[in-house]
Amino acid sequence: MWNDMTNASHTANWRDPAFSHHATGEAFDELTSGLYSMNQQGLVSHGAPILHPQVTISTPSKAIVDDCTSTTGWLEYVAATGKLKNNTPGGNRLVESHVELADGVWRVTDYAVGDLGSC
Repeated sequence: MWNDMTNASHTANWRDPAFSHHATGEAFDELTSGLYSMNQQGLVSHGAPILHPQVTISTPSKAIVDDCTSTTGWLEYVAATGKLKNNTPGGNRLVESHVELADGVWRVTDYAVGDLGSC
């Protein structure tokens, strides 16, 4: 899901069909609404987050994945000018994702992103 989000953020494409392959429910809604907001503000992202996912709880059909995600190399830029949106650097954020197996495919159903410096 994060690879899909990263790729779509480079153009703020909230309609990317790849989202439905890896996200559903609240996670899908959050991804698309966040990118829609970026698009409306004329923003795009450059780079990519650095991920360190670890499954912390799992059953045969559900899992919780925690990650201390670094956004230092994944920042927002003004699409028209190519300039940084602001002077706020990226950093580490705790991300907790809820994942479910349905129809033979694991999809993120919900996720929460912590504040900058939360891990």
